[in-house]
Amino acid sequence: LLWFEVDDFDAAVARAAELAAEVVLPPHRNPPPPDPGGPAHREIWLRDLEGYCVVLASPDGEAP
Repeated sequence: LLWFEVDDFDAAVARAAELAAEVVLPPHRNPPPPDPGGPAHREIWLRDLEGYCVVLASPDGEAP
């Protein structure tokens, strides 16, 4: 897995949709509610053309 933090998560998700990227896990909060701990960010898991799993994440603490 490769993790990348992106400043504009919503724009990154929209761009992935435009490119018809293979979605492994749709956008979700990490950790999932109701857990208030962890990085408290959003993630989307994608598969690239080489078969690698790539995770795009919003900045830590961004997700309430």
